[in-house]
Amino acid sequence: MTNLLEKHAWWIGGAIILLLFILHEINKAINIPFLYVILACSIIAFILLFIFKKMNYKIALLFVFLLGLLVRLFIMYRIDPLSNYQHDIFWGGFGHWDYIKYVAEHLNLPPNYNGEAFQPPVHYIIMGVFYRIAAVFKLDIPYFVQCVVLYMNFLLFIVMRKLIMLNAKKEASLFWGMIIFIMFPTNIIYALSLNNDPTFLFFSVISLYYFLLWFKHKTYKNIALLGVFSSLTFLSKATGAVIPVTVLIIAVIYAMANWREIKTTLKHAGVYIVSFVPLTLLYFIRLIHIKQSLFYNPETSSSLGNTLKDFIGFAAIGLIKNPMAGNSLFEYLYKTSMFDEYGQYMHNYVLPLAKFLSTLGLIVMAIWVVLFIINIIKERGIVKTYILPVFYFVTMAVMFVYRYDHPNLWNEHFRYILPVIAVYGIGISWGYDKINNKYIRFGLNIIFVLFAVSSFAYYSILS
Repeated sequence: MTNLLEKHAWWIGGAIILLLFILHEINKAINIPFLYVILACSIIAFILLFIFKKMNYKIALLFVFLLGLLVRLFIMYRIDPLSNYQHDIFWGGFGHWDYIKYVAEHLNLPPNYNGEAFQPPVHYIIMGVFYRIAAVFKLDIPYFVQCVVLYMNFLLFIVMRKLIMLNAKKEASLFWGMIIFIMFPTNIIYALSLNNDPTFLFFSVISLYYFLLWFKHKTYKNIALLGVFSSLTFLSKATGAVIPVTVLIIAVIYAMANWREIKTTLKHAGVYIVSFVPLTLLYFIRLIHIKQSLFYNPETSSSLGNTLKDFIGFAAIGLIKNPMAGNSLFEYLYKTSMFDEYGQYMHNYVLPLAKFLSTLGLIVMAIWVVLFIINIIKERGIVKTYILPVFYFVTMAVMFVYRYDHPNLWNEHFRYILPVIAVYGIGISWGYDKINNKYIRFGLNIIFVLFAVSSFAYYSILS
């Protein structure tokens, strides 16, 4: 039964999302009570399975899949999709939603720069298709498009499971890596965002999956799919260039370590290039046509300094006392990874929970660093071990440079490095796999459960 649910999770999750959307179309007041019923039934089922000793990590992960979907649905039907909870949805007179609407109505891309029109087109093309479908059937367009975004995020649950299993040896390791990924606050927040960040995350994680899969099965199919998804990542958000840069660095390392296989390596590199270039080339042609820079930034004013403290200052106690405190790069990255940038949603009744979540988040991040390093040390002789570290440090380097060139508060936001949440989940899972002391494992389990439960609780009541 468990294996059957795992196998069909892709459409079961989609069916739940579709059912909730249909109920929303019938009566907008139905969804939240219905979600509470599902949550109550899930908790009762979990307790009964635990009491009767039928619970294991495999079954528990299915519950995490369901609860991860529920917390996202709670937010979806509590906050209007076109509210200011969204980033730049109507910014500059032509925000992300305007871009989607333009593609849907004109079946073309914006002819020149205006507002968010400088963004790469893939996200807007995909969402534009579903905008048009919703318009044809006279559905609630913003919610329908948001359902598509949510389903993409749910599919990442499945991709991440497959990715982690490429190297994890224990079901417990898979479970804890997945629970951190699924319940990580930023992943919950951007599971519903109508801007291009969810699509950027979607294709980034799939690219990482095929890159790591290629090291296990060096087939032309895997390297070709890596090329295609690398291209789609870049065409979802310009910072997606970190994927092909990571591929290039690892390819050089691999070629140096396996120089006797250089002919085969070059053939696979050729397949990657052929797969990556076509869509990317079309985008560059468009940029030339509309006379737009590749890394265009519409903001020119500066609101922050570029001192060392502005970058590496980090007052952990301050972030515990006030979860929205601190404006250094690392402080802002952290607090936006936990709570986005919207302090107006941190009402007094959730402030104690927010402080608790902020504290646990700091602990989890510290644990991740340790487990990440442990995994690298234990498997340092294997080239694929360096994929995640290289990806992480390239991403952070781009963040540093971008922030230095454009010292504004909004350029410190975690959404610019959103795909590193995959590195968090994978790093915790693969590092946990190397821990054999049962007492350390038990302590980690408690922390991870508290983090996941507090994240679920906080975002379930967000309004």
